[in-house]
Amino acid sequence: MRTLTHMLLALSVLLIGVVGAAPEASALTVEVRSIAADQHGKPFIDPRLNDLKGQLKSRGFSAYKSFKLVDTKTVRLAEKGS
Repeated sequence: MRTLTHMLLALSVLLIGVVGAAPEASALTVEVRSIAADQHGKPFIDPRLNDLKGQLKSRGFSAYKSFKLVDTKTVRLAEKGS
């Protein structure tokens, strides 16, 4: 379970992508995708993750056979103190 938690955390950090710049120069909107990875069963990559297929098949995630998108959140980040 601990390994899966680390995997989800690593994927969340890796999958933060810029959705669009906010009007203020000190704010940013990002999309965070939570992905469940499983080491058992048939190989499967959720079609909603096709843009990440190459990364999910890379050496860093080779212990996992399937990846399913669990949740997507759009978050606005502001510079600290703004």
